[in-house]
Amino acid sequence: MSGRDRFAIAGAVIKPHGIKGELIVEPGGDPAELFRPGHTVTVFQDGAAPRVLTIEKCHPHQGRLILALEGIRTRNEAEELRGRELQVAI
Repeated sequence: MSGRDRFAIAGAVIKPHGIKGELIVEPGGDPAELFRPGHTVTVFQDGAAPRVLTIEKCHPHQGRLILALEGIRTRNEAEELRGRELQVAI
């Protein structure tokens, strides 16, 4: 990531879903375009380096999305992302 990268909000993590690290996400744009498997999202956290995560799978659920990200395998890991924005480079 260079200092010139610009980002747009793709969605927000509402809460974990289940015990396998999946997330319930409120999309902020076209989910079919923004949340395709293989695409990446970036999570910015106070005092930490940005975290780039690759989308493994995504499907609609009750007007929101259930999202699985590489490296997020447990409910506790998913809980760390609660309330965070998922951003995409533009």
